[in-house]
Amino acid sequence: MELCDSFSTVMLQVNAVFNLRDTFMICAGDTLVKHGKKFFQTGQYIDTFKTIKGCDSIYTTQVIVNAKYNDTLYKQICSGDSIVVHGKFVKSSGLFVFNAKSIAGCDSTSTIQLTVNPIYRDTLYFEICQGDSMRIHGSFQKQSGTYIFKGKTQKNCDSTVTIFLKVNATYKMNDTFAICAGDSVQRHGKSFKIQGNFTDAFKSVSGCDSVYTTTIITNQVYNINLIVGRWGGDSVMFDGAYRYKTGVYSAMYKTVNGCDSSVRLNLSIDTLIRVDQYPVICFGDSMFIDGIYRKQKGDYTETYKALAGCDSFVVKHLTILPSDTTNLNQILCFSEVYNFYGKNIDKEGKYTAVLKNRNGCDSVLLLDVKIRNRNAITLQQTICFGDSLFVGNSYKKGTGNFVDTLTDQFGCDSIVFYQQTERKQVSTPIKLSICKGDSIYSGFGFKKEEGTYFDTLQNIFGCDSLVVTELILKPVATTLLHDTICFGETIKFFGNELKDPGSYNHTLQNLNGCDSIITMNLQRRAQFIPKIIGFGYASLTTDTTYNSYQWLLNRQPLQGENARTIIIQDAGVYDVTVSNELGCFANSWDDFLNTTSLTYENLIRLFPNPAAYKLTLIAPLTSQVAVYNNIGKLVIFENTVSDQSNLDIAHLKEGVYLAVIRYQNYVYTSKIIIAR
Repeated sequence: MELCDSFSTVMLQVNAVFNLRDTFMICAGDTLVKHGKKFFQTGQYIDTFKTIKGCDSIYTTQVIVNAKYNDTLYKQICSGDSIVVHGKFVKSSGLFVFNAKSIAGCDSTSTIQLTVNPIYRDTLYFEICQGDSMRIHGSFQKQSGTYIFKGKTQKNCDSTVTIFLKVNATYKMNDTFAICAGDSVQRHGKSFKIQGNFTDAFKSVSGCDSVYTTTIITNQVYNINLIVGRWGGDSVMFDGAYRYKTGVYSAMYKTVNGCDSSVRLNLSIDTLIRVDQYPVICFGDSMFIDGIYRKQKGDYTETYKALAGCDSFVVKHLTILPSDTTNLNQILCFSEVYNFYGKNIDKEGKYTAVLKNRNGCDSVLLLDVKIRNRNAITLQQTICFGDSLFVGNSYKKGTGNFVDTLTDQFGCDSIVFYQQTERKQVSTPIKLSICKGDSIYSGFGFKKEEGTYFDTLQNIFGCDSLVVTELILKPVATTLLHDTICFGETIKFFGNELKDPGSYNHTLQNLNGCDSIITMNLQRRAQFIPKIIGFGYASLTTDTTYNSYQWLLNRQPLQGENARTIIIQDAGVYDVTVSNELGCFANSWDDFLNTTSLTYENLIRLFPNPAAYKLTLIAPLTSQVAVYNNIGKLVIFENTVSDQSNLDIAHLKEGVYLAVIRYQNYVYTSKIIIAR
């Protein structure tokens, strides 16, 4: 056996092992199917698999379960008010359910239970008697009128109580009756026989105490006895006939007041001449008898000589008739004139009139005059433009002072001084501008078309208020962009990394403050993977021709190896990166990644949202975190030192913030709401 040098060449290829990681977010109650398994809880799940080269590899699945929200709010308003519920004005009680998506895209429900509390408009009517009072809203009232009280219900809603108070009159009435002595008169269910003032109390139809005063005047009845003596042969004319015989004669007469009276004549025919006379005078007068003025009642004798020389006697039976005094009361209306036996009276006081009674004597009337206070009321009222109000005895329109004369319960004039103010017509012009496609609530409803709208509302006084809304539509801008990327490439679109074909929208605000919509129509070229095949004993080449080549050994570029074919010189794993005629690049190892490039999507998560005092950040090491407020000011900047970090936001005010997390070339943005 010849001892010749021999060489044994061993080509060792070290195949890669992979530690792959995917992060998925699902909504509570949903299930994720991945690698033949179902996931429905938050957690990190590890699966082992073999590569096509038979090497052990690990696939880590990070599952994040986002919450669904079911919130219930309880709201209360007053009747006639409204509240915005999910973008609409609502006035009625009810249950309003709004289905929406959470920030994480999960179905959520917001329920609002709206209760409309009533307001009250009560009107009460009360009556009292004149001189009484009634407590209304904390004070005593004695006059008729309308009293309005405005307050709050237990639910803090405006309510009004209107009380109409009527003061019913009490009456003091007088009647005077004259009767003859011995007679009687029936009045108010009673019999009156004697002279005097009698008072009866009674209830008016309104139930108020009133007084009726009955004055009874008793006129005198006269029974006169005459004793007459005559000499024989003389006679006396009595009751229409001459009487010449001794005897008693009677006659009936009527007094000046119509009362029956009698005169009785006792006639004596004698030889002695005696004459009886019955003179009557009034109290206070006098009669000359027997040389003296007599003022007292009595029998007085005068002695004469007859023609025959015989004594003759005249006996005068003097009667004093009393004088009459009557008290009268009279109540006059303000400015009323009362005629009292020829005298016009218009002032309070006591007045006297002297008359003659049926006996020809003085009859004194004493009149006590009272004058009622002037009944005048002053009213003020404000009305809406164009309205009228019935006051006094007519409808009043416009602004001005009005005077009406009415009649009260005593028949007296009641003066109403009324001052009325007419509110000015309210017309409010409103000029609004909105973006085309939006709507705005004005007057009685939402408006979205350009033009002028007229709405009639009620102001705080309950009057019509005209709202003239001029609505102008501002234009909305739309920009359309087109771009194409290679498979595996990404393009930045307003902070977002786009890698999949499709249509993407981003909304900005134009100079008018309206939405400016930019639409990106992105197309992606088809994926291609170069195949490496052996060419001869020590050469490698690609399965087809490409525009450029870069060979790699153990994933490190080989300088100068830019041809389709490479001569193997060193042991290791060879790969190639190529570009096609469209300028797209591909790697020979892409097939190990299940035809997708390794990205950092879903590796970053910031929660909870909304947050109060702390945010939790899940992100790779060495990530940068920046938080900006609503005016673009940087308020937090940190570098992460672990896969999970806590951000302190206790010092930030409530509001909306923008969080920006950067890791290598990947940028993650999220709006954060801080609410406490």
